[in-house]
Amino acid sequence: MSGGSFNYLCRCNLSEALSNEHLDRAIDTLKQKTYSLQAAGELLSIAQEAERLSSRLSALEDVLQALEWWKSFDWSEDQLMKACEEWERSLASETDL
Repeated sequence: MSGGSFNYLCRCNLSEALSNEHLDRAIDTLKQKTYSLQAAGELLSIAQEAERLSSRLSALEDVLQALEWWKSFDWSEDQLMKACEEWERSLASETDL
C-alpha cells in the first residue's frame, strides 16, 4: 500500500489534523479540481473555526489558571472571581468595538 503524501491526514483526529503540516497543501490540492472545491472549502472552514476556538480558549487562560490554583488551595476563590470578572470585561470591550 502506498500513500502518505499528506502524512496520513485521513487518519488524524481533529487536533492532529490541525497541527499536520500538510493540511494547507491538502486544501490547495483540493482547490485545483472543480469536483473537490466543496470539500476544500469545508476543510478550510474547519481549520478557520478551529483557529477561532483556539483563540477563545487562549482568552480563558487566566480563568483556567485561577481555577487550577484555587482547587489546589494555592489561591483564594476571590482570585478566581477576579479572573472571571476580568475575562468578562474583556468580552464586553470586544463587543464595544
